[in-house]
Amino acid sequence: MDGPGSDPAPPPPAPVPADPYAARRARQQDIEKSVQVEIHRALIANTLDYIKTTSQVLSGVTGVLLSTYIALLVGFRRDTGINGIGEWFCVLIPVMLWLASIASAFVMAVASPRQDLVVLDLRAARETYGQVLRARRNQLIAPAILTLFGLVAFAALFNPVFVNPRRAAAAGAGATSSQSATPQEPPAARPGGTSEQSK
Repeated sequence: MDGPGSDPAPPPPAPVPADPYAARRARQQDIEKSVQVEIHRALIANTLDYIKTTSQVLSGVTGVLLSTYIALLVGFRRDTGINGIGEWFCVLIPVMLWLASIASAFVMAVASPRQDLVVLDLRAARETYGQVLRARRNQLIAPAILTLFGLVAFAALFNPVFVNPRRAAAAGAGATSSQSATPQEPPAARPGGTSEQSK
């Protein structure tokens, strides 16, 4: 007990008034965070769709180029034929490049590394999404380069493979027909004015 000469006890601290805007600020922060997440998801989905569409277009263009080249090869070289290993190699360069483009796209899609997505950590999830996008973009580099090289080889080999053999065959056929159309000279008469029939 306090004696008659002791000091009185200090009064209890006054309660701190609650911030009436704390709940509103917290809710606004949650809304901003959810909006950022949705925008990030939309950007990632759009990028993945774009990469997927580009990959499909690249595969389709490569298939069309391959089919067109084979059809032209059959049409132009059906009569002249292909002679020699070197000529076969030159003819098949675009085909090999386009087939390699299609095969590389398939192999890279199958052998793409697995990425573990951390759901509870937003920053780690964004980093994982970034790694996935970079891997998807890298999968388009090799097929695109091989398709472009095949197109360049097709343009470079168009005259040697398609035009020149056709011209050579046409020139040879024209020379043969001109020789067959030349009239033959009649046999010369024997001296004495007699022929084999008069005898």
